[in-house]
Amino acid sequence: MELVNLSANLRSPLEIVDRHPVTVASSTSLPEAIALMRRANSPPHSNTTVKASISCALIVDQNQLVGLLSPGDVLNLVAEDGWQTMKVADAMTRNLIVLKESEFTDIFTPYKLFCQHSIDCLPIVDERGEPVGLVSEARIRPEIYSWMEVLHQEAAKRPEEQSELLDSKLEPEKQVSDRTAQLQQQLGRIQESDRLHRLLAEVSSRICTSLNIQDIVNSTVAEVRELLECDRVLICQFEDKGGLMVAESAGVGWTKAIGNKVEENCFSDWEKAQAFRLNRWICADVSKANLTECHLQLLANYQVKANLVVPIVIETDNQNSAGLWGLLIAHQCSGPRSWQGSEVEFLDRLAVQISIALQQAQMLAQRQQAEATLLARDEQLKLTLEFTHIGSWQWHIPTGKLAGNDSSFRLLGLVPGTDELNYRVWRDRVHPDDIGRVESALTRALETRSDYESEFRLICPDGKLYWVLERGRGIYSETGEAVEMAGISIDISDRKHLEIALQTSKSQLSDILNTAAASISSFRVFRDRTLEYDYFSRGHEQIFGYTPEELMADSNLWLSRVLPEDLENIIYPGYPDIFAERPVSLEYRFYHKDGTVRWMASAMSSRHDRETDCWIVISVAIDISARKNAENALRESEARYRAIVEDQSELICRYLRDSTITFVNQAYCRYFSVRSEDLLGNSFMSLIPEADREIFQESYTSLSLENPFFTCEHRVILPSGEIRIQQWIDRAIFDDSGQIVEYQAAGRDITDRKQAEIALQQLNADLELRVQQGNESYDMAVSAGKVGVWNWNLETDEIYIDRSLKALLGYQDAEISNRVENWMSLVHPDDLVTVTAAVKAYLEGVTEIFELEHRMLRSDGSICWLLVRGSAVRSKSGNICCLTGTDTDITDRKLTEEKLQNSEAELMALFNAMTDVVLVFDASGRYLKVAPTVPQLLYKRPPEVLGKTLAEIFPEAQANFLLGHIHQTLASGETHRVEYSMEIEGKLIWLDGSISPLGVDRVMWVARDITARKHAEAALQKSEEKFRNLFDDAPIAIGLASVRDYRIIKVNEAHRQMLGYSDAELANLTFTELTHPQDVQADIEQVEQLVKGSISRFQIEKRLIKKNGEMMWANLTVTLIRDGEGIPLYSMGAIEDISYRKQAEMELQQLKERLQFLLASNPAVIFTAAPGKDFCTTYISDNVKSIVGYDPQELLADSNFWSSRIHPEERSQFIVKFSDLSEDKNCIFEYRFLHRDGLYRWLWTELKLLVDSRGIPIEIIGYAADISNSKYAEIARRQQFEQERLVEAIARRVRQSLQLEEILNTTVAELQQVLLADRVLVYQILPSIGGRVMAEAVAAGCSPLVDTYFGEEVFPAQIYQLYLQGRISAISERDDPAITPCVVEFMKQIQVRAKLVVPIIQHNQLWGLLIAHQCNGPRDWQEWEMNLFQQLVNQLAIAIQQSLLYQQLQAELSDRKQAEANLKNSLKEKEILLKEIHHRVKNNICVVASLLELQSNTVGDPQTAKMFEECQNRLYSMALIHEKLYRSTNRTQINFGEYLEDLVTNLFHSYNINDSRILLQVIAEPISLNLETATPCGLIVNELISNTLKHAFPDGTSGTVSVECYQTGDRSIHLFVKDNGIGFPQNLDFRKTNSMGFQVVCTLTEQLEGTIELSRQIGTEFHLKFKELNYSQRF
Repeated sequence: MELVNLSANLRSPLEIVDRHPVTVASSTSLPEAIALMRRANSPPHSNTTVKASISCALIVDQNQLVGLLSPGDVLNLVAEDGWQTMKVADAMTRNLIVLKESEFTDIFTPYKLFCQHSIDCLPIVDERGEPVGLVSEARIRPEIYSWMEVLHQEAAKRPEEQSELLDSKLEPEKQVSDRTAQLQQQLGRIQESDRLHRLLAEVSSRICTSLNIQDIVNSTVAEVRELLECDRVLICQFEDKGGLMVAESAGVGWTKAIGNKVEENCFSDWEKAQAFRLNRWICADVSKANLTECHLQLLANYQVKANLVVPIVIETDNQNSAGLWGLLIAHQCSGPRSWQGSEVEFLDRLAVQISIALQQAQMLAQRQQAEATLLARDEQLKLTLEFTHIGSWQWHIPTGKLAGNDSSFRLLGLVPGTDELNYRVWRDRVHPDDIGRVESALTRALETRSDYESEFRLICPDGKLYWVLERGRGIYSETGEAVEMAGISIDISDRKHLEIALQTSKSQLSDILNTAAASISSFRVFRDRTLEYDYFSRGHEQIFGYTPEELMADSNLWLSRVLPEDLENIIYPGYPDIFAERPVSLEYRFYHKDGTVRWMASAMSSRHDRETDCWIVISVAIDISARKNAENALRESEARYRAIVEDQSELICRYLRDSTITFVNQAYCRYFSVRSEDLLGNSFMSLIPEADREIFQESYTSLSLENPFFTCEHRVILPSGEIRIQQWIDRAIFDDSGQIVEYQAAGRDITDRKQAEIALQQLNADLELRVQQGNESYDMAVSAGKVGVWNWNLETDEIYIDRSLKALLGYQDAEISNRVENWMSLVHPDDLVTVTAAVKAYLEGVTEIFELEHRMLRSDGSICWLLVRGSAVRSKSGNICCLTGTDTDITDRKLTEEKLQNSEAELMALFNAMTDVVLVFDASGRYLKVAPTVPQLLYKRPPEVLGKTLAEIFPEAQANFLLGHIHQTLASGETHRVEYSMEIEGKLIWLDGSISPLGVDRVMWVARDITARKHAEAALQKSEEKFRNLFDDAPIAIGLASVRDYRIIKVNEAHRQMLGYSDAELANLTFTELTHPQDVQADIEQVEQLVKGSISRFQIEKRLIKKNGEMMWANLTVTLIRDGEGIPLYSMGAIEDISYRKQAEMELQQLKERLQFLLASNPAVIFTAAPGKDFCTTYISDNVKSIVGYDPQELLADSNFWSSRIHPEERSQFIVKFSDLSEDKNCIFEYRFLHRDGLYRWLWTELKLLVDSRGIPIEIIGYAADISNSKYAEIARRQQFEQERLVEAIARRVRQSLQLEEILNTTVAELQQVLLADRVLVYQILPSIGGRVMAEAVAAGCSPLVDTYFGEEVFPAQIYQLYLQGRISAISERDDPAITPCVVEFMKQIQVRAKLVVPIIQHNQLWGLLIAHQCNGPRDWQEWEMNLFQQLVNQLAIAIQQSLLYQQLQAELSDRKQAEANLKNSLKEKEILLKEIHHRVKNNICVVASLLELQSNTVGDPQTAKMFEECQNRLYSMALIHEKLYRSTNRTQINFGEYLEDLVTNLFHSYNINDSRILLQVIAEPISLNLETATPCGLIVNELISNTLKHAFPDGTSGTVSVECYQTGDRSIHLFVKDNGIGFPQNLDFRKTNSMGFQVVCTLTEQLEGTIELSRQIGTEFHLKFKELNYSQRF
């Protein structure tokens, strides 16, 4: 069959083109394009025949092809985030390889492009670049296979044809040989390329079936080593400091490299660059390569003789960049090897596939990790929402449906799973006052595509009101329409209540700060002592005179107004205390804005602010000018008082309770003639006779706060020894607690008075003797002296009382009987004890004189003071039988003394507190006297005003005012008072003036400074007004109640609103009637404690009864209001409605109970821990015992209890995770925990760190769940997975080799490592002789059994049948009684304690046994181990069968190789024969040319001779071709460029052109042409050059002849023969000439299927265009 017919039998190339591919624009969305590609691949639902679809899409804009979207592009992008929003332009391939439709002449053209550029799809375009279709490699490949099958058939026929041609020895023999050689070479290339492409596709397919990196690299090395038939293939992955051999497949006997590391310096930078930039590194002989010593040593360690390295490059994180992941390396260890181009190309393309697979595996791993992280976060979010009771919801806007978690249902008062939730239900729950605002926020968020956030109230079905914070975000369709909104709902009721309370508290605090009569400010102090003010209360302006705005505008204003000496000595020294955060108290002077100097007292506290590195100071300042003035006045008054005291003639002293003297005046010292130093610190008792000292003890006991005075008379002993009598008035001085701390006494010498009294007594005695002389004289004397006589009979207890004495008391004589008890009843009750004691003391002889002063009660209730004197009358026996004496009315004297004492006290107080201005004016207003006083209260100094009138000192209006009051006082003669103000030294001073007349023409003007009082009154008035407003307008309920009868006095509006009572109704109620009966007693007890002063205030939570009968829980804060004397008047109570809080507490308690129940019933342990490294547990739920077996008390008692029982392998990691806890990152950990029963349980723990507002850790919360069951299930699944992976890995390794010995050795070695058994062997059963151990892997210490034969008695025939039925024999212990003795004996011989036996069955025949031995002890064989054996046996059976087939194939292959060797020898012989033919043809042609030359010499006709010469040149042109073929290594093609140069040069010599008259230029590319093309082309050149040399340059003219030849991209060859001679005749058509030469040219041009054109522009130019002729076209 002819080759043209072969091509004719194939389909037309254009029939393979898909004329209707998927076409999209670059602006199309990526998901839409993927959907179109997917639909194109989907099979139709009809029965019609449909063309195969192409899984690629053409990207066309304006009829021009701009890109291609392949499945690989889609796969790479789908693994990335955000691909759903991408356009096709973001994913398409832009740099396209295309094929013009006109160039699509055969199926090999696109196939070469597929192989060259590693692409799968090839767009077909027309001449304008517009797409017409698409061709895929999948559609080309079947055509290639069909063509190859035809070639195989044709190749089988070629030897017979070649033999016939060789026998004939004719010219066609050469052509057949040439065509055969070309066919063989082309077929070999196609077969090799197809084989490698097919293998590449298979390997790539197997690589892509796994996304596990290790599986990928393991599969690759095994496949590549098998395909390349090299000694080792490995993959090296680059790390930070070198490389790691991650996968290897090596032949038997070669050093293993797997797992080894290669130091970085062993791969030089140049070598890496070569591998990365040049795409490969090829070394046929490493000994001749220029390598580093380290690299040479590395290769020598692995016995490498030849090396082929291809880089594995994957994309890095940077866009459009790649990185060197590792190397794919092939080693030839047996000797040097010349790596073929197809092998290199195969590794290159395989490396690309590996790179793609690795990248996909990494992307999958990243995606799986991201999905796992997302899943964990989702679970964590759900858990967080449940823990925090946050509702999550999704609102489907078109339908109004709402979906949410349980918390979202509970917030709306709905039952999850029962009640329906939709927009209408939600809207009905929103408070009517809030729904408009909330829906506006929703609409605005959806319209602007912004986040939705709103706070509003929800009303639940039970009437409860909740505050809710909602946040949401819209989800929009591609058209921009809002379709969904997802969000959360948070219960913020507590926060709202706190905000309201905080606002109320802030308002109250602001009111307090602003109404306080003090300046409260906040400012910052920096390290350089500069100030920055933050806040001033309203009272600041009142205190300092400056507004807060003025001070904040000028930070130095306040300091500049402090007196300089106080700034340096008081203010600045306080800065260290501020920086040390110590309290600071300062008193300093300040220039008020009105110009006055004010004394200020400031108390400051500070704290350091780390953020701004300054100290925030809170200051409270008050004006203490009045106090300072009072202190100054007090000091001055004290000085004056001391001067007065010192000048007194009376004795004055002060002493302590132990009689130690602390002060004496000069009169005291003069009296006793001693110095004050000698008296101070000593007791005055030494100056008093011992008999008189008892007076003090009795007097001291009578002192109290109500009666702080006592008077006593006693004797004193002067230093001279004289005894005198003194009278002292002592006053006790008490401290705040009512205890006496000191006494003050004033005394005088009454010795003379006592002597006069004695004289009077004597006189009274004389008068008594004269009583009898006349009653009238007596009565007159008694009446005049207000004296009455009495006589008391002690024996009868009768007393005689003079009627005059009765009259002193206002009684008639008969009204008082003569009984002592009647008389004593008239004694003042406070003096009765004193009178009785005095009588007793006298009668008992304690006192020598009976004398006392006491009070008696008159008949009108008034008091009469009596001086009682008496004397005893003794009986004959010497006993006192009666007392007789007188009572003298001394009431007037007592009143005078009392007035004198009061006057003295008033005078003394006046002296102590004298700050008044005392002036004396005459009637004209002239200053007569000015008393010393404080200068600040005087309009002018005394020297400036004395002797001057008011008109001369004051302005007229003020002078007339003062003078008018003077005249008014003189006119009335009475004291007149007036309050007035006066500006003194720039300050307004308020004065209270008292004008008293001194005679008829003078007045004394006493003026007192009442400025502070006036300010206080104004402030008090303002404060009362504010208090009244605060009371009435306070947001909390306030009420006043009487502390006596608990009746309600006054309430504010909040109180009325809270309880519902009016003022009239409350006026008739007590607070006890408004209190729940169970709370009344506790309330009253607190009030009683408050009234007693035991507590200053109290708080109580109680229930109040509203007017409508409802009970309300209230928090009551009660304080006491007292009057000016401190007597309790009212109790003021502030009532806070805490019903919601109580309800919340009740619900919280219920929640706690539910939580306790949940904790107890929860399968997970809930716990809290202190934030520290020791994991100190602070709380743990009670169910911990059911999980870990320990009581909660055990865990709480020991801080290390929990961590100490974590498995040692996980303990350190647990502590690290525990220590690394942060607010934003929870810790999730799985670990083993030691149960009380001694076994480890798997626990799953999640920890969360709680922090305060400053970020400081507060507590760790977490829970632990027992996951032992799931963990063991996971371990079982992992074991199963590992078992399957192991089976697959072992099976893969087994299938990598077809050598039975290697298969068996690999199997037992892998199994022995996995099972950790002492021995694993394969026993092959041999018919009639028993069996043999074919392969063995044995542990150290166990005897080997490999190649050991065992007789039939070891495995009897009956046992074979059991194994053939699939029996698995598992013996755990050879001493088991159930085992037969013969088996036990055999196991002892080979030292086996336990064994596992699985049969290997081939074609229903028992081929052998796979056996595992345990020699060191018994072993319980696990089910998974037996399953593993069973699975491996199945794989092993397949591998054994493949090995047997391989052996058969090896034998066939050996025969085939022998046939190939014979064929090669035959081809070699043919090549030699062909070379000989070329040589002989060339020689024969040359002989013919020589004969023509000899013949031409004999011809006389020049025209005939010229014809011979032309024939001779034609023969030489053909001979030259055979010469080139003969000398070329390629017997089918010649270098046409060299051929042209030789041909043209030979023609120049032939025409004897040896001078420079005609120049020759040959410009020819090295184009290879076959014989059938080069021969006619050479003849054409010969004719054209010959014609040029004969006719272009006549008559010896000069010129240039040029020959140019080149080939274009479309394989067209362009040949130009030009000269600049006289040119081709215009009237001559070279195609129709009779010239034999041009006829030959035209004929040969047609034979070449080319074109030839003539140009006459410059000389003559022939342009020949043609393509190389195919060999097949010759037939």
